[in-house]
Amino acid sequence: MSEKPEASFGHRLKRRVLSPFGWRWVPGREVAVIMRDEKFRRIERGPREIWLVMGIERVAFSVDVFPDLTRYTAQRVNTADGPQVDVILQLEFRFEPWTIPESEQGRVCVRCRTADARREMVEVAAQRAAQTVFSSVSAVVACAGSFSFARLEPAIFDLVDDRLRPVALSLIRNRCSIQSIDCPDTLKQRLEKMVERELNIEMVNRHGAEKVGQALRAEAVESLSKMTSGSPYLNVHDLTDMSGLGASPKSPPPQIVDHQPDARPDSAPPPTKPIDPEEPATLMDD
Repeated sequence: MSEKPEASFGHRLKRRVLSPFGWRWVPGREVAVIMRDEKFRRIERGPREIWLVMGIERVAFSVDVFPDLTRYTAQRVNTADGPQVDVILQLEFRFEPWTIPESEQGRVCVRCRTADARREMVEVAAQRAAQTVFSSVSAVVACAGSFSFARLEPAIFDLVDDRLRPVALSLIRNRCSIQSIDCPDTLKQRLEKMVERELNIEMVNRHGAEKVGQALRAEAVESLSKMTSGSPYLNVHDLTDMSGLGASPKSPPPQIVDHQPDARPDSAPPPTKPIDPEEPATLMDD
């Protein structure tokens, strides 16, 4: 157990005079684990004064219960439609061994004695919770940004709390959040195309299809002019001539030509009797 150097004179006097008789001081951010005959007896939560039975009881160790913070990346988390994502979480938690049954307090304090051990338990619980939650969420929804974080955070943090409750660890919910979600490059490209399509639709609805078409044609002409500049064979106006692609709404309808009968004489009727192969041909006599 630690003692602040700026402790009052009365506190230092008690420590010097009463310590041989079993007096101890537990600081406000620590929990003292008391052993009797080398067996767990109880825990004492500070700040408070405690008395030990000399020769029988002793303070085995103390655990810092001040809130701790970890920034953890849950890697290769599977989504419902296949792609794997990395979820960056910021988790603030606290250790409260007095909230569990007395029969479990000694075992839990031994397991959670160091800050690294407590941090590892939180990170393992966060990894499993992320795998469980994201298995029912599509990658497109998961990578939708802060809009999806509000839906995913409560589910993840509830699972983390459920897994940590047996070891007296709990999240400080208002200080925990999903920082970001790293998506695969192929998924990022698909999302960019979806966003671009939505922006194009919004632009058409706002300005009208005709104005948007004119703007796109102007951009195409500018791009083609840069591509064909200096070429004696290509003309940008020929490439962008769209008069033959479709009739304008104001162009006159196509002219309808009446059918004219053929002026040639009618052909001779076919012979009524079969042609005799022995009869000499008369058509070639002329």
